[in-house]
Amino acid sequence: MAALNTPQPAGNVQKKPEKESPILVPLRYRSKSLYLLAFYVAILLIPWVMTCVMMVRPLDAASYTRQGLGQSASVILNILASLDVILVLEKVQAVLAIPIVSGFLAQAAVVYAQRRSPDQKLSLQQLVALADRPWANVISWFRCLSSKNGTGSRLAVLGGLFVLLVAATPAIQSLLVKFEDITIATCWEMPVWSCNAANIATVVALDPEPAALEYMPQSLAVQQVAKKTQLVSEMDIQPYLWSENWTSMSDAVDIQRGTFFWYDEVFPSEKYFVSALQNGTNTGVLREHAIRLNSTSACVAVPASDFPQTCPGDRPFVTNLTAPGLLDIRICVPGMYGQTPWTRSRDRQDISEELWIDVVPQLWEYEVYQSNFTLRCTTNSTRGYFEISNYRNGNHPGPLLEKWPSQEVLAKDFNDYLGIDGDFAIPSVVDNDTDSNLFVLGPAPVDPFNTVELYAAGPLMTSALALFGNQSFFGAASNASNSSSARSALSDICRFDAFPFNRLESAGFNMAAAYCDELLWTLEYHDNDFLYQQLLFTVYTWIASFNVTETAATALNMATYFANEAVLTNTAAQGYAHNSREIYFDSGSVIIKPKWSLAAVITISILIGLQILGLCLIMVYCHSVPTWTGSFDAFAMLRVGAELQRSQHVRFAGIRDTDKQDLAVLASIDGLVGVVDSRQPMSEGQEAKENSPLVRQLAGESTTTVHDLNESQTVYSGVSIGLDQDGENRDERGKREGLEPPFRLAVGAPGLITKDMGPRKTRRRDKNDTTEHEV
Repeated sequence: MAALNTPQPAGNVQKKPEKESPILVPLRYRSKSLYLLAFYVAILLIPWVMTCVMMVRPLDAASYTRQGLGQSASVILNILASLDVILVLEKVQAVLAIPIVSGFLAQAAVVYAQRRSPDQKLSLQQLVALADRPWANVISWFRCLSSKNGTGSRLAVLGGLFVLLVAATPAIQSLLVKFEDITIATCWEMPVWSCNAANIATVVALDPEPAALEYMPQSLAVQQVAKKTQLVSEMDIQPYLWSENWTSMSDAVDIQRGTFFWYDEVFPSEKYFVSALQNGTNTGVLREHAIRLNSTSACVAVPASDFPQTCPGDRPFVTNLTAPGLLDIRICVPGMYGQTPWTRSRDRQDISEELWIDVVPQLWEYEVYQSNFTLRCTTNSTRGYFEISNYRNGNHPGPLLEKWPSQEVLAKDFNDYLGIDGDFAIPSVVDNDTDSNLFVLGPAPVDPFNTVELYAAGPLMTSALALFGNQSFFGAASNASNSSSARSALSDICRFDAFPFNRLESAGFNMAAAYCDELLWTLEYHDNDFLYQQLLFTVYTWIASFNVTETAATALNMATYFANEAVLTNTAAQGYAHNSREIYFDSGSVIIKPKWSLAAVITISILIGLQILGLCLIMVYCHSVPTWTGSFDAFAMLRVGAELQRSQHVRFAGIRDTDKQDLAVLASIDGLVGVVDSRQPMSEGQEAKENSPLVRQLAGESTTTVHDLNESQTVYSGVSIGLDQDGENRDERGKREGLEPPFRLAVGAPGLITKDMGPRKTRRRDKNDTTEHEV
């Protein structure tokens, strides 16, 4: 039974289907690629922007550190989640990069293979190469680089380079972007306020309050200085000695840096200070301050006439040892003993003290060199605060603060709090409400000449009281005013090693101790006059060491160090609830973050920027003109082959293996898709042949390369495909639907494809509605 033919409308009347038929719209724009581009740019940009931000701070916080209150748990969880999102998006982008970009280039290849200018050239062999997507195939792309095989094109070469950029970017990013572990303070690790009461920060030290230092008893400080100066050696480890210029060194060197030998003999230019905290104390992720004291002494020889006739000051320390015709020693320390020279401010404070020593020896019976000397020693002392070693400052103690930070800064960036009696408030520059118990450290001594209670004075005054005061060897020798009391005084001094600095080998102080050791064996065999002269000679031997100004300065540096140590450590340890602040330690929490690298940020940003720029240019190029297909897929190439067979009678290789010779045949055929010029009355084959720029060029070069385009038919697998018997060029669907295209496209056709050939939106007004449709 013969099939019934669908009746066709007469004349030029065409059907108006609900959806516009592709027969009526041969060319159109492919807008779906814009959505794909937006998706790809999003998965390309979002993880990189997140990475750059997280190099500096979390996505939902101003900084990784929230020192005052600690970082919240929600921020920590968001950091971990953000890293997971970055990792997933980067992997998705790396997997989809080449397929998506290759698809964009395939769409651009369709535009590239359409005739858009009269001088445009593209062979069928190049068209077939573009259909193979050489930019995604390394072997095919290298073939396109060679000009011998005729498959290369500018789009294939540039597309391969662009795909290389896309593929290399994730690899370069993984090499340049590193991750690092950082330790931060969290809210559950705060010393006073914590979001987890079960976690309590560790107390590692106590720091005395400035107001409490005023009530340090003078006698306690003097006794401690006297005892320590008698026992000190250059190589003794001083646990409270901190280096001013802290650097990382080996353990052995660090131990030496805790000795006076390091600063007096090895590096005399280096400075140190004393704190109530043992050196090396670390607060971990917490940032706290501690009080510090440092004193530096210098001595110069002056004329005897410069010695003050009256020692200046409200309550100066004055003492002497006078033995007429034998020895005269005078000591003067101007100022005021029994009262601290410091204020309660936490800001930096500087004081200066003086010590005068005048010695006139006349011990002619002893065959030793004796000389008069007058010495003026000046000690400059500084008190202030420093930031304790912690993870934030590289485990190095901070410098001396000129000004105490404001309470706002402390609340935001530090973890300093007052003690229990201070309700753990944030310390201010002056805290006068320290409820110090005046007798916690013991009752203060009373001045023998009045009822004033005596408290620790400056470091040099305290040192002078320890070296030359009533409880010192010098006081004992001064009290032995005659030969009858010399025996007991000499016995007490020598038996108890009362000479300060007698263990210092580099100075002359140990000479007096050596004389004492010899005298102990002969005390019972000498008369009082001899022992009195021995006592004076021993005292002179000891104090003569001060005639060397460097030795005198070294001795005073040690003494003032012990004076500062005594005031700080004793005040901190006794009655800490009133007199000191607790110093806390916490190890913090470790998180991972991208490591900041300016080179990585610039390099990866440029690579991603080039990617996005290239993709945008490809999209602009793809939408410069409408296209007849989205890509040269199998169906599109099948239609190209059918069109060439129908219009140009091209004989392709059959179903068999092929070689370069088969592909070379395609080099002489124009592969550009153009518009058939309906005004030309000639046959289709003749029209394509004569109007193609590529054929015209090849014909001028060699007539042997032009194949016969006038064959009546080409047969594949027994199927005959030729011109329509009635001369119509419509496809079967066009015949069936009775539609006539506005223009016809063909491979090798000379007509240009322009923007105007795309679908246009026109308005069609109905009775009840106004709609738009494409024509």
